[in-house]
Amino acid sequence: MDFVYAYPDEETVFIGLFMVDQAYQRKGIGSHIVTEALAYFAKNFRKARLAYVKGNPQSQHFWEKQGFKSIGCEVKQELYTVVIAEQSLED
Repeated sequence: MDFVYAYPDEETVFIGLFMVDQAYQRKGIGSHIVTEALAYFAKNFRKARLAYVKGNPQSQHFWEKQGFKSIGCEVKQELYTVVIAEQSLED
């Protein structure tokens, strides 16, 4: 897991990259890692934000299952478009 503290603002942590080896997918390992990471981030941040590639239903489903919701912002890159999603870390 790759993340950037205090980006894009002081109250947000940005998850930049998260990958689980294919052999370990669909076993709850990724969800467990994200749950633990978000609990850790909640000690210092109010929100977690990330981007996933638009049109990748596996990524979209995974992050929505973790509680992330699109903030209605899409960013067009050279080869693809990403959807920005966010989750509150407050109870």
